Amino acid sequence: MSRLSSFSPSRAFITAPARELGVADHPVFQALPLEARKRIEATGRLQRTQSFGRALAEHELHFVLNGAVGLFPGAGDICVSLVPAGAVQGWDCALWPTSPGPVAIPLVETLLFSPPAASILDTLGRDWLTRL
Repeated sequence: MSRLSSFSPSRAFITAPARELGVADHPVFQALPLEARKRIEATGRLQRTQSFGRALAEHELHFVLNGAVGLFPGAGDICVSLVPAGAVQGWDCALWPTSPGPVAIPLVETLLFSPPAASILDTLGRDWLTRL
């Protein structure tokens, strides 16, 4: 087994229809401590967004279950980074809530699970998140 395969989402995660996915299927969620997973499930919400719909809430983490989110600095027109399925958008906001981050906009129809970033910071602590 290659070293990178341990960081890849499972085949079931990649190929499952969006309607069947939940946060428990997300590879980053699965790697978190049990207490954090419980907090995420209790405080988060499942949301489906449209292509180039409204910007995602700034003070939430967004576990991308299906689709992709683009990051646009300063609400500009240029997408400088892509957050694909299996990744999480919003760690920077959890760590530095007063710093302006890029605007996150779904590029295609996207399924997300979004808990408040502050609740995760309270559960995991700043030191744990900086190591992530």
